[in-house]
This record gives sequence, C-alpha cells and structure tokens, in this order.
Amino acid sequence: MGNDSEPMFFQRDELDKASRLLAEERGAPRVLSREERAVLRKQAADLFSQGMTAGEVEKALRIDRKTAHSFYVTYRAANPGPRRQTGPRKFQTAAVTPRQLDRFRRTVAEKAPDRLRLRTALWTWETAAEYLQASFGVSVGPRSAHRYLSACGFHIQNVRDGFVIRRAAKDFRAWKLCAFKKRVRRHIDDVRGIVVWTGVETARVGNTDVRFAYATGKLFGQRFLCSPKIGEAPFLLDFLDRIRRDAGRPVFVVVDEVAFGEHHDDVEAWLAGHKGEIEVIYAPAVLVHHRVRPAE
Repeated sequence: MGNDSEPMFFQRDELDKASRLLAEERGAPRVLSREERAVLRKQAADLFSQGMTAGEVEKALRIDRKTAHSFYVTYRAANPGPRRQTGPRKFQTAAVTPRQLDRFRRTVAEKAPDRLRLRTALWTWETAAEYLQASFGVSVGPRSAHRYLSACGFHIQNVRDGFVIRRAAKDFRAWKLCAFKKRVRRHIDDVRGIVVWTGVETARVGNTDVRFAYATGKLFGQRFLCSPKIGEAPFLLDFLDRIRRDAGRPVFVVVDEVAFGEHHDDVEAWLAGHKGEIEVIYAPAVLVHHRVRPAE
C-alpha cells in the first residue's frame, strides 16, 4: 500500500519521449529533442549549400515550417551571401528583350489594335498583354503590360487632374452640374451608361515625340491611341467611334476642347446619327487650360 502512494519520478528524456509519442498520435507536429535538432540542423545546412530553399528542406526532412525557417536563419548567419537590395523595385525587362521592347514601342505608336486583329479598338493593358503573347510568346499579366507601356513612354494620367479643380473649383463644379445633371442621370442611375474623360499626352518613342489621345473612366478603364492627326475632325470622329465600340453601352464623352479642337460640323452630324449610343460634352477652355482664367 505504501509503495502505491509513493510519488513516481521519471528521467527527463523519458518524459520527452512520451510527449513526442503522444503528440504524434494526436497528429501534432513532432517535438524534436536537442540531439535530433542538432542532426537535422546539419542536414539542413548541407541542403541549403546545394541551393535548396526552406520550403524544399521542409519537405525533404519532414519538419514544420518554423523549424525549417529557423534552420535557414542559422545557416545564413554562419554563411552570409549577397542580400537583396531594399527599397522599391525598379522596372525590369527580363521577359522582353530590348529589341522586342523597341518593336513593341513602334507597333503601339504606329498601329491600332484592330489592325493587329486584337479584340479592342483602343490600346489597353489587356490588349498589350495579348500582343506580347501573340508576337513574342511572352505571357504577362495586365499590370506587367502596363509597366511595359510606361517604360515605352505611354503614361496615362487621370484627365480630371488636368482640369483646374483647385484654381477654379467653383467654376468646375458649376460646369459639371450644368453639363451632367440632365444628360447623365437618365443613364447613370440605372448603371447603363458610363462617363469617359479624354485627354492628349506626348510620349518619347525613340528620338521622336508621339502624341496620343487617351480616354479614362471608372467603368471604362484606361485606353489610348497614337496619331499625328490629333486635333483634326477625322481623327476625333475615329476616336469617338472607337470609344463607342469599346464601351458597348451608352457613353458620355467629355472632350478636351483645347486639345481636340472646337465643334466640327462633321462630328455633330455623326453624333446625330448615333444619338442613343454616344453623347459628347465639350469642356470649355477655361477649365482645361490652367493659364486661362475666367473673367472676373
């Protein structure tokens, strides 16, 4: 009886072994002893020296992720190597060679997407990605294609920033209320129509400057088209028709009167024939050009 009531004492290694067995039975990660951890650390160091990653070592040695990461930190502390530079990443053209990038730049500047049998009438991020895939076999996403377009000089800004919102805020709000209140409400309230803002920018392609017209909108995205005929009535007609085709729904286009020119009879006649599909709202020069101030 006295023997049954006496406390039972075990050695430390016996308790560790029992806890490991119990944890393995319950499906928990196994608990490593000091000797096992030292052996696994040496094995992990050999694998790291061969170029394996922490994830590969985790699977090879059948250890948990935290243990593999701690082994990697210990290995790097004893064997420091070249570290990755901190700070924002710079644009790299690893997937596209400089020669291909130059061809891509000239193609965007000289041709429209529909001439290349692409699905949109204006250049977009997705269209650029499709062209890179079809021409060079380079599979990139829309955001990577946007970086390539930026590297080529095609920076698409939000055209509303070009309006004098800060210097002539009252005039801008008054014009916006007057221009949009009656026209847009019948389409925007039921989310059937979209508003597109247009503008003109200049890109440096090689040794020459190329002008391109762009259109931006919340439901329209960012699209552009290069042409040396910006400001002429035929280009404005072609540009508006491409916006109408890409929109696929009633669209209200805010046209920069300074960049695209004043009203043209041909444009007005074309708009009258597509009254249910597209409507143009000309932004006055006082709101577009920051040097022109409204009369006091």
